[in-house]
Amino acid sequence: MVSPKRAWIIALAATLAVVACAPATAPVGSTAPQPGEAARKRVIAVVLGDVYTVSSFLADGTAGQNNPGIAEVEKLLNEGLTVLNGPTRVARLAEQVPATENGLWKVFPDGTMEITWKIRPNATWHDGTPVTAEDFVFSSQLATDNDLAVAHNPIYRYVESITAPNAETLVAKWRSPYIEADQLFGGGNSLPLPRHLLEGPYRASRDSFLLLPFWNAGYVGTGAFRLRTFEPSSHLVVEVNDQYVSVGRS
Repeated sequence: MVSPKRAWIIALAATLAVVACAPATAPVGSTAPQPGEAARKRVIAVVLGDVYTVSSFLADGTAGQNNPGIAEVEKLLNEGLTVLNGPTRVARLAEQVPATENGLWKVFPDGTMEITWKIRPNATWHDGTPVTAEDFVFSSQLATDNDLAVAHNPIYRYVESITAPNAETLVAKWRSPYIEADQLFGGGNSLPLPRHLLEGPYRASRDSFLLLPFWNAGYVGTGAFRLRTFEPSSHLVVEVNDQYVSVGRS
């Protein structure tokens, strides 16, 4: 016999759905796709957990609430500067992956380092606002604010400063060598957050900041999909982001 708790989990998992893209078949009365147009498909996925937020920035900082499915949904909705594609790190919001060979990753004789990312000029948030280096500076401030009940990524222990010389350039200076330094702003709770939407509420009240609708129904990211519908403890719907900066890229 299935316990009530287990039955609740199964029932919840059956209703948590991520719908990617539009229906593959055109509704009655609509125009069928023209030659050369790809028919959009509908995909349903279920997770065994309550997706109460779509951001690991919030989930990782809530004790006992890092539920299955949150990180997977976030990968659809938000993108990093660079990401792992199998064993290889590839550029997404950044134009290039920093490396010593291209001069974007510098290691100095005293052991300090400097990494530079150039942001793609066509990178935008889901609301159409351009992604800028200041978004990443702001995101790093949130991630290192001890007054916020969020997980504090240990990678920041090795960072001396994060600055934006201009809107397209982000520079991180490091106190010491760190082999995974290129993973900063690559995923999890170091993903970018929109400064233009969050800085005002953050400055106004840290107490209510993590209660904003942004963290679920109002989420705005940079990823290949954008949030269309969010029903707490039930389901969410996402749709293709046609302005995704890495469309057509590996």
